[in-house]
Amino acid sequence: MAFKIETFDFCKEHGVPNNFDNETKLAGEDWFSGFRKRHPDVTLRKTTGLSLERANAMNRAAVKRFFQRLNSALKITCADRDDSRVYICDESGLSMVPGTKLVFGKTGNRYSYQIQSSERGVLTTIVSCSSTNRHYITPFVIFKGKRLLDKLKTGFPHGNFVTVTKSGYMDKETFLMWMKHFQKHRPNIEEPALLVLDGHGSH
Repeated sequence: MAFKIETFDFCKEHGVPNNFDNETKLAGEDWFSGFRKRHPDVTLRKTTGLSLERANAMNRAAVKRFFQRLNSALKITCADRDDSRVYICDESGLSMVPGTKLVFGKTGNRYSYQIQSSERGVLTTIVSCSSTNRHYITPFVIFKGKRLLDKLKTGFPHGNFVTVTKSGYMDKETFLMWMKHFQKHRPNIEEPALLVLDGHGSH
């Protein structure tokens, strides 16, 4: 609806001939069909959710300010001359219960079941980090609840850091723990490094 109203206003403002309905400001299916034929490079796509905070932050002034700070940080850490000092960190929330799959079933049967460990997943956070020259910091794993941690902790390779929080998300305390983990696994801990990470309340 918003797209059609903006198109109507654009045509009126620029004097573009059209057969839009002046009351509803709608173009009609014939116009939309013709528009798609005239512009085969434009397709219908499913939108991806974006928070209001992120949307407001993506403007020309904010992006320009980010790159100004980035250039300054690159020079301070000498990362503009040595890309091994630039690290990128991100965290991903994973569910312990896999998603369901599409299956063939007999017509008339309402339900098709898939066996899994539990009906509601338990959140696990994986913090990954690597440098721009492909040096990887060993994963930092955050489980939800101590009982789950006790069951799964022994199954991880040596060197990975495993901890637990009440929610399964990273908080301020675990972020500081990860920073120590990051320093421990860097090849040159005496040299400054530039760490690029997503904006987050725990940081």
